[in-house]
Amino acid sequence: MPMKKIDINITVGGPQGGGIDTSSNMISRAFAESGYNVFGVREYHSNIKGRHSYTHVRIKNERPRSLKYPVDFLVALDPDSIFEHLEDIGKGTKIIYDSSIEKAELSQARMIMRDT
Repeated sequence: MPMKKIDINITVGGPQGGGIDTSSNMISRAFAESGYNVFGVREYHSNIKGRHSYTHVRIKNERPRSLKYPVDFLVALDPDSIFEHLEDIGKGTKIIYDSSIEKAELSQARMIMRDT
C-alpha cells in the first residue's frame, strides 16, 4: 500500500530539561520507522535548565531540505512556548498543550518576567 503524501511541520517547545528531546525524538522515530523522511533542528540557547528551548521537525515523503512556517502543530510543554512561538503559527495550526496551563497567569510566564 502506498504511503499517504504528507508534509508536516511540528514545533515542540518547553523548558530546557522538560522533555523536549524525548517528545520530538518519539515523533521523529515513529514517522521515520513508518518510511517517511524527517528533518529536525534543535534550538540550543545558552541558558540554564528551565528556560525556554524548542525543536522544529519537518516530515515528508520526499527528503525535506528546509523547515517550513507556519507550523502545522505546536506542542507547548509550558505557557512560555505559546508566547515564544506566536509568530510561527498560522490560522490552521493545531496547538497541543496541557489544559492546566489555561489557568496560568500571564505574569507566570518566565519570558514575560524576563522581558519586563
